[in-house]
Amino acid sequence: MKPIFTTAGIHARDRFAYWHEVAGKIITGHDSQASHRDRFDAELKVADLADIGMFDFTNQAMACARERRHIRSDGEGEFFLCRNGSGEFALDQNERRNVFRRGDMALIDSNLAYNIRFTDKSQMLLVKIPRIILESRFGSMRDFAGARLSSESGLNAFLSDLLDGLRAHVSDFDEATSELVRNQLVDLLTHAVGSMAGENKRLTTPRTFALMRLRSAIDARLSNSSLNSESAARAAGMSVRYANDLLAANGNSIAKLIRGLRLERCKKALADPSQDHRTIGEIAFGWGFSDLTNFGRLFGAAFGMTPRSFRQNRRSQTENQQLAVAAPDTIRPKA
Repeated sequence: MKPIFTTAGIHARDRFAYWHEVAGKIITGHDSQASHRDRFDAELKVADLADIGMFDFTNQAMACARERRHIRSDGEGEFFLCRNGSGEFALDQNERRNVFRRGDMALIDSNLAYNIRFTDKSQMLLVKIPRIILESRFGSMRDFAGARLSSESGLNAFLSDLLDGLRAHVSDFDEATSELVRNQLVDLLTHAVGSMAGENKRLTTPRTFALMRLRSAIDARLSNSSLNSESAARAAGMSVRYANDLLAANGNSIAKLIRGLRLERCKKALADPSQDHRTIGEIAFGWGFSDLTNFGRLFGAAFGMTPRSFRQNRRSQTENQQLAVAAPDTIRPKA
């Protein structure tokens, strides 16, 4: 991850003020107060995982508060998935108060007020996920704000280890790898929240849990060309009518969801140079399409160009980037 801020070299009296300004602009608006301003130290590193922002910061003891006046009124906002690396922090949000130790994760809703208190020598990885990315998979996640995902065992332990690994290696990913890992991370988080909902029924409605089951059933069978509305609903343990009713809130249906997910998988494969040995037909059939002509028509309608043009454009852009890197920075005039 790329360092973008450190208090090293800044006079002690100015360190916390600088830190507060940078964190407010880059991560999110808030008020904060250091326990000891005269010996405050902090560092911030950043990286992008496709369309998700990652922020790794270390700091001395301090308290942060996001209040109503900091919150946007448009209702969009983000969720923050926070992994504690060292020290401890206490979080108050959504009528919950939890203490997070090494490896534990918090889910914070930027549209709700919260308070966080950090101990000395704290390190946190914060993943900033647009609300629509999570809620398109799960439905409303507001009820889970402030929840603690313990890293003691199972899926949560795996997710915590994955985040720690991302912190070390995300800057080395190419575009295709970032997209792949981004999708896996979001899917794992969705399942982790779904598991938490299953353990504590008050956290979710039956419709929300059913939507998660439906999405999981479709994801697991997406490469099967026989997957359709009936088989997807049956695998999720519900009727087609009920499944379509669940998806209608987001203007979707089972058939549209299956088609959209397949198209996205094909697009990612065509954008991945490591899959250039595969024909367009192989990729389309591999993700469940049974008619190449129909696939080309659907791909063009979704992305504005044919699959062949999309792959050729990606190759041309890569070649141009390679030429730009190989070319000299300046052109010297003739003597």
